[in-house]
Amino acid sequence: MHFTDTVYRNPYWPTFPLLQITQGCTHNNCKFCTMYKEIPFRMQPMEWIEEDLQEIAEIAPDATTIQLLSANPLCMTYDKLAPILNKINHYLPKMESIYAATRVTDIKNKTVEELKKLKESGLREISLGVESGDDWTLDRINKGYHASDILEQCRKLEEAGIDY
Repeated sequence: MHFTDTVYRNPYWPTFPLLQITQGCTHNNCKFCTMYKEIPFRMQPMEWIEEDLQEIAEIAPDATTIQLLSANPLCMTYDKLAPILNKINHYLPKMESIYAATRVTDIKNKTVEELKKLKESGLREISLGVESGDDWTLDRINKGYHASDILEQCRKLEEAGIDY
């Protein structure tokens, strides 16, 4: 497996296989977070992703769930993310649910139709990094978005049928 930084497993998804498709965090400026401070953001090469999927398929061929890593893998555009989900389904044909943590701002770069297509490919649930719904607090902790952005992007997720 090509894990290039510390692996932070979501406690709600404790047993799922992990697939790192990005490294670090695109924002990396939240005042409270030190998880990725020393790790530059980058996307994993498709070659590594495919090799990791082959390894997961050998170890857990009947896997029905998988968690995408790193901090916010949904920062990828639809055109980059969709082929990865297709490869997951190719290597793990019993796949039912793909999970990921992400930033509110990462939903902005996708249309509702694109989100619906990602759901059809298995993206069932995401964990949003929403530490507050108060604009003053969001500004103080340097989240890079406002409470209205949270509501707007959550509405898109609801319309697409993706749990959060």
